[in-house]
Amino acid sequence: MAVVSLVPQPSVAEEARKDAAKIVADLQALLDAGDIAEMHIIVKHPDGTWSSHRTSTTSSPDMIGRLEVAKFAAVKNYLES
Repeated sequence: MAVVSLVPQPSVAEEARKDAAKIVADLQALLDAGDIAEMHIIVKHPDGTWSSHRTSTTSSPDMIGRLEVAKFAAVKNYLES
């Protein structure tokens, strides 16, 4: 009888790390092309803590407004899933 081994499904954390690697690679390409002027990122660490990082900004009100739009989209996506 042949032994069949199953490949375990990746965990949600592994999938999130893959997604993060793709996002970082895409951002690096945009940066290399000169297509990033400013950014603000939020990062969840494996120990459950969070941090945020941002570039210098030319307009804090604009950055805060865009963060609010991103927050709204995230809440909408959460409620619809």
